[in-house]
Amino acid sequence: MVCIMIIAILIYTAAGLNISQPLTLTTNTSDVVLHCPFSLPANTEEFKAVLHRNYSQGSFICGSTFNITSKVTSPHNGSQCIVTADNTTLSFFLSNLTPKDTAVYECIIEVMYPPPYQKKYGNGTLIDVNGVPPSPVPCVPNDISWIYLAVILVLGIYGIFMTGLMIICWKKGKVNGYGQADYMNMTPRRPINQKYHPYAPQPRTYPKYC
Repeated sequence: MVCIMIIAILIYTAAGLNISQPLTLTTNTSDVVLHCPFSLPANTEEFKAVLHRNYSQGSFICGSTFNITSKVTSPHNGSQCIVTADNTTLSFFLSNLTPKDTAVYECIIEVMYPPPYQKKYGNGTLIDVNGVPPSPVPCVPNDISWIYLAVILVLGIYGIFMTGLMIICWKKGKVNGYGQADYMNMTPRRPINQKYHPYAPQPRTYPKYC
């Protein structure tokens, strides 16, 4: 009789533990949330939620222990995962995913207290991480090219300024007659009816005062 009661209790408590999850989940970003609905036996006070990649024989991703009566959570989170739970759903927040992280992720729930210990596996979700577009990299101009451009611009402006200044000065000089030789076309005065030698002393044509 006692054995029958124990078996009935085990069947009742085991029937209350269940977990499910979607078959596939596709994302085009590096962050995704995997929701796993679950149910617990009525007398559960503490349970544990775990996420594995490539089923339980694969790598541990993250997990947490939840105490229903004291509302205390003991996280065992990985660097890419955080798990939360409400009354009916486990939520695994995965971040920094790449196409290499495409795999089957399995939700696991365990009843820790009261005894007997129970464990239930989800059916696994294939998370398909498509190509995540890289973050745009701002175009950083080359400092050396900017220096060259500035030098060329300054030299060009200087050349235009100097050319204009020279043109203005040339026009002013032309109007004022600068640069003309006053004595350019004058020839030396020769004595009338006298034999003239270019190297001979010239006679005086003005009175001598001293």
